[in-house]
Amino acid sequence: MQANNDFGIGATFSVNAHGWATAHGPMGLTVRAIKILLADGSHVSASQTENSEIFKAAMGGYGLIGLITELEVEAVPNARYEPKFERKEAMGFGTRFQSAARSFPMAYGRLKIERDNFFIEALLVTYPQTQGEIPPLDLEPSALQSMTRRIFRHQTNNEWAKRRRWDLETKGEPMISGPVSRLNLMNVPGSTVLKQIDMHRTDVIHEYFVSPEKFDDFLII
Repeated sequence: MQANNDFGIGATFSVNAHGWATAHGPMGLTVRAIKILLADGSHVSASQTENSEIFKAAMGGYGLIGLITELEVEAVPNARYEPKFERKEAMGFGTRFQSAARSFPMAYGRLKIERDNFFIEALLVTYPQTQGEIPPLDLEPSALQSMTRRIFRHQTNNEWAKRRRWDLETKGEPMISGPVSRLNLMNVPGSTVLKQIDMHRTDVIHEYFVSPEKFDDFLII
């Protein structure tokens, strides 16, 4: 699934989204079968083996070939994770992250975006599974999540806020983080962090897909 919980499952399949669970690949790889209503009115089943061309066109097809009415999706059991934080140089980070993504159930990376030290440092966060009681599901956003949104939004044209966010992620968060359940990691709405409160501003998200072996070239460019 995506890194946040407020996206529809059909929409997630239609963009073939990815998230922290890098070991499982993009969402489409976990979908066994779908039912889809096509433009001619037919309601068909599709999978990797049945009507496979329709299935492949619908995966990442942005809903352009039909309306998905049902999905059969593989699920991952809830588990107890304990995050590990590693601060590294950005150069060479692509291959290091690739190795971590293959070794841990969940992982993500961050790059320092302060203008004077742009893309110089990287943060690798991995979630190895640990033994012990799985923390209960927390249905309410935490104070830390609310604070994260304020800091995230204050970064716009604010180098001080960018430095403070990096300090919190690389120094503060490792000090207060502890065991967490997979459900709690994924049970965070995107609006908690990304919600725009300035109605006179429009943000555009850029996504760049870079192969690990070309990551250093991307940083130089």
